[in-house]
Amino acid sequence: EEYDQAVAQKDVSAASVVVAKAQVEIAALNLSYTDVVAPFDGRVDRIFVNLGNVVTGGTGQGTVLTTLISPDPIY
Repeated sequence: EEYDQAVAQKDVSAASVVVAKAQVEIAALNLSYTDVVAPFDGRVDRIFVNLGNVVTGGTGQGTVLTTLISPDPIY
């Protein structure tokens, strides 16, 4: 009976390790979504949100974070 309990506890612990590894992968994936990359080189014109503001994603109704100005070509 004690052996069966020890084997069951080992299986529970192994399952907990698998769950923890999956949670780490999910956290890494969520962190990768926080990178904002500009489609071209330029400088920031105006910042529309500050640290702590809640923003939404998407292309149609997403929050505009900032605008970029391209220095090339200069007329």
